[in-house]
Amino acid sequence: MREPHGPLLSCIVPSRGQMGELSVSAPPLLVDGRVEYVLVDSGRAECPGHIARCYWPAAKVMDLPGCHPVDPGRAVRAGARVAAAPWLAVLGPAVIVSERFLSAVLALRAEGVFLTADGGEDPVIVCSREALAQATSEDGAFGEALCRRLGALGLKRVQLPPGLFLRPDEELRRRGTPTGYPAMPEVRFPDPVTIGIVGPGLGDIFKCLYYVYWVRQTYSVDVSLYTNWHGFRGKDFTPEPLLRKESLVREILDLLDLPRPLPVVTDAPVEEVFVPDQLPWYFPMTVAARVRWRGWGRGLHRRIAYQLDGVSAADDKNPPPGDVARLLGFAPGFEMVPLGKHLSLRQCAEVAAESDLFFGVDSGMLQLCYAIGVPVFLISYRMSGLHLFKWHGDRHAVYCADTADFVFKARLFLGLS
Repeated sequence: MREPHGPLLSCIVPSRGQMGELSVSAPPLLVDGRVEYVLVDSGRAECPGHIARCYWPAAKVMDLPGCHPVDPGRAVRAGARVAAAPWLAVLGPAVIVSERFLSAVLALRAEGVFLTADGGEDPVIVCSREALAQATSEDGAFGEALCRRLGALGLKRVQLPPGLFLRPDEELRRRGTPTGYPAMPEVRFPDPVTIGIVGPGLGDIFKCLYYVYWVRQTYSVDVSLYTNWHGFRGKDFTPEPLLRKESLVREILDLLDLPRPLPVVTDAPVEEVFVPDQLPWYFPMTVAARVRWRGWGRGLHRRIAYQLDGVSAADDKNPPPGDVARLLGFAPGFEMVPLGKHLSLRQCAEVAAESDLFFGVDSGMLQLCYAIGVPVFLISYRMSGLHLFKWHGDRHAVYCADTADFVFKARLFLGLS
C-alpha cells in the first residue's frame, strides 16, 4: 500500500562518524512512516552515511563535504534544506526516542513555541520549518546556541515531558537483541521504492534482482529497478552514471520466470534510489529461470559447463594456470563447455540446463546456474570465506577449497570414483 501523505516530523541527525550509536538510535525513527529521518554526514569513505544509505531505505542521507565528522551546526542547516515535514526535530546521534515521542511532539507543537529536552551532549530541539530556516539563515547552530537563536525570534521554550527517551540498553532489551547492529536492517521500505543495481557485473545484477523480488514479496511494496551504475559511495561514485546496464538487466529479466513484470527505470534521481551495495545479502530467495535443468531422467548428459575466468579479483578467484588442464580433464568422455561472454545469456542457460553440473569460480554464471537449478560446484581458491558466504551462503552449492578438492567431489558426484 502506498504511503498516503508526507511526513509529519523530519528528524535531522548530524553524524559523529560512529555507526554503532546510529544503529541503535535510528531504527525507532525509521519504523514510523510519519517520521522522516535525515542523516547528515561527510560523504567520506569511512562515514556511516554510506552504510545507512544501503541499510535503511527509508532514510534520507545528505553528504556535507568538509570536515569529518561534520560540524553539527552546519549539518543542521544543511539537513533543514532537504527536510520535507512542516516541523523539524534536531537530534544528537545517540538520542533514542520512545514510542511516545511523536505523539508528544504533535500534541505540544504550536505557533510561537519551540520544544526542547535535556540530552546532555545530545540535545533535542523541535521547531517549525520556518523557525529553523530563520535561525540558521546565515550559518548553522546546534544545541544551546540554536535554542538562543530560536528564543531571539520571540519563540517560547517549552520543555518536552520526561520518559520520551531511552538508554541504549533499554532499547536493545526492547528489541530483544543483544547486539546494536540490526540483524534485519531494512526497518521499513517506502512505498513505492526504486532499488538500484549493486554493482556493474553480471553477478551483481542477478543478486540485486533476487533481492528486489524478495523485497516485493516480503514487504508488499511497489518496486522498480534502476539500471544505471554510479560507482561505490566514498570511492568512485559520480552523480552521472558510469555505466548503463539496461540492456543486460532486460536480458536477465527475459530469462527469469517472473510472477509479474518488474518496472525498469533509467531516469530517476540517484539520490532517490536505494542502492543496497553493502548489505550482507542474507535472504533465502532465488527467482527460477524459464529454462530449467533437465535432470537425469534419461541418464547422464555427459556434458559439463564451467567458467574459470572471473574478472574482478581475478588473482584471488581464478585457478592457477597449471591447474586448468586437470580441471578440464577430470571426467574423460564428458564434453566440457565454457560459459561466458562469447555466448548470450540464453545460450549459457541452454547449455547449463543440459549439463550434469556446472563448476566455476565466484562469478555471475553461478548466479545464473542457481536460477536454472543445475548442480553447482563453487571453487574458492584464495577468495575469503566471508566474501563467498556473503554472495553464495544462501544458495545450494558444493563448496570446494581448490582443484584437488573439486576433482575429488565432482568425480564422486558423477560416479566416476
